[in-house]
Amino acid sequence: MSNRGKYIAIILLFISSWGYAFADDGIPHLKCSDKKYHFETKKHVLVLNSYHEGYLWTDRIMQGVKSTFNDYCNVRLYINYMDTKVYADSLYFSKYAELLDLKYVNISFDAVLATDDHALDFMLQYQDSLFPDVPVVFCGINDFTTGKLGDKTNFTGILEQYDEAGTINLIKRNHPETKNIIVVSDDTYTGELFVRRIRRVENQFTDDISFTYLQHLSPEEVKIKLSSAPDNSAIIWASYVRSPQGETFTYQEGVSLVTDNTDFPVYCLWDVVGTGVVGGKITSPVFQGIRSSEYVIDIMKGQDPANIEISPCPLIYKFDYPQLERYDIEVKSLPENRIIINEPFSVFQTYKREIISVTVVIILLIIIITVLFVLNRRMVKAENELLKKNFELQRKTKLLADTNIKLEAASNKAQESDRLKTTFLANLSHEIRTPMNGILGFTTLLKKDNVPTEKQKKYINVIEQSGIRMLSLINDLIDISKIESGQVKFHKTEVNIINLCEELYDFFVPVAKENNLQLEYSPDKNCTECKVVTDKVKLEQVLVNIIKNALKFTKEGTVNFGFLKEKEELTFFIEDTGPGVPKKYQEMIFERFRQIDESTKREEQGSGLGLPISKAYVEMMGGTIFVESEVGKGSRFVFTIKNLRQ
Repeated sequence: MSNRGKYIAIILLFISSWGYAFADDGIPHLKCSDKKYHFETKKHVLVLNSYHEGYLWTDRIMQGVKSTFNDYCNVRLYINYMDTKVYADSLYFSKYAELLDLKYVNISFDAVLATDDHALDFMLQYQDSLFPDVPVVFCGINDFTTGKLGDKTNFTGILEQYDEAGTINLIKRNHPETKNIIVVSDDTYTGELFVRRIRRVENQFTDDISFTYLQHLSPEEVKIKLSSAPDNSAIIWASYVRSPQGETFTYQEGVSLVTDNTDFPVYCLWDVVGTGVVGGKITSPVFQGIRSSEYVIDIMKGQDPANIEISPCPLIYKFDYPQLERYDIEVKSLPENRIIINEPFSVFQTYKREIISVTVVIILLIIIITVLFVLNRRMVKAENELLKKNFELQRKTKLLADTNIKLEAASNKAQESDRLKTTFLANLSHEIRTPMNGILGFTTLLKKDNVPTEKQKKYINVIEQSGIRMLSLINDLIDISKIESGQVKFHKTEVNIINLCEELYDFFVPVAKENNLQLEYSPDKNCTECKVVTDKVKLEQVLVNIIKNALKFTKEGTVNFGFLKEKEELTFFIEDTGPGVPKKYQEMIFERFRQIDESTKREEQGSGLGLPISKAYVEMMGGTIFVESEVGKGSRFVFTIKNLRQ
């Protein structure tokens, strides 16, 4: 064997030791019981990286790969690094193929994940001899043509895309005084590719910007060129990880060579943000690692790789906040949907929506409380006038006994209504006061200086939940007031019942899981398509009210809802394994302003208006509602609606 061959063999053995080390320790170890997903049989995935560990691009791809596979049990990754920044010729590929054949002779892989061009080229050349018929997923590919894969149908993956013109426009936007753009690049495959791509678009900007290319220069020569750069310059760091003399650098070292020797803003074309550059319109290696890993998982679940489309990775605007401050770039002037790292924490900016929402809710509550107070005073005054006139009428019309009896009955009913409404208002004031105290109390705590971040988040969460609770109460009051005054409008539209029920099921499943309950959905098995004409909003509110009640009062067991179709009528049912409703209360729960427990210290809080509102809406939809219940065994709420199609 020649000296060169021996040297390559030594390097391959060294790389081999890396591969085995990461096969065992490359991802955090979690017990299978702690992971989200589980394969029934052991899966083996070969990860073949073009470059070396410690190379920022490769490390960020592997960050995405490991984070994705960490959710899966019974999968082993065999991670290898080809180190092609040092060697990438045909002899090296041949020796590396011999090494993989030796290492994995007894392992049958389910998939191969190849990162960057050299790994893909290697698999295209040696797949048939090393891993015949094993699907290959690739990412990080920037030299791809439609004929590159030939007749191979079990290759798919993610392509890199770049927007050099987008980054140049970003420089002009952030630094309008720029007259010269300096492109720093090495003579690696990636560096040469970026230079060619920038040259192709530079004619779009030559009217007001000149371009200078620092390429094939040693580090000292780069420093000299940067020190003599003209005023009003900006720099694009394309790549500098290898000198013409063969010395290699990390990304951090390559970027620092530029940022430490110039005061001009430095931009990038791919994700080295955080190493001293301002930012750019870049491609994300982390996303490529995540998306390509998802392709591998889909294939191991049975999907044909030929049916998985080769797609480009999305581009993102990403910036480093300290560099934005350094060059006086305002965040609001940046493109929308940007990502900013190292940004200082701001309570208002972080929770702006919640704080504004809570403020609006407080204002609305003050208005509602004021209106309720005025209405209550008017109601008391009106009832007093009514009682006075009733007494005078009774005194003057003793001969009209029958009329007297009816008036007395009406008076009793009014008094009962007054008692119910008074009790209701007492409960209502308690329902409002409790979350209001929470909002005011925790708002006071937030005003204090030096409140820890975690406590701020906790206080704001309490304020938000209290606001949500009060908003729900306000909505109930508005609905019942419209019903009382006859101002409810009915909007007929065609409703897809199956879609509506499935959406409600998806919405309430997390709520059920949070309460350790099982939520089930039981549609009519004979109804594959069910559409009726009714008021969708009111039907949905009835279902939400009853399902929400079932989840609230059921402490353990199951909540099941569904429907049955009978000609032009639909019957809905909601069943639970809760405490049940005593027989004597089964009609009363649908009456307005009535609650089984009228005390303010009852176990479950709420306005008690949900079922009366539901009853009113069901009747508007041409149906009826009732409950079947047995104490200790649960309840079954049933209501019908008619198809109002004309």
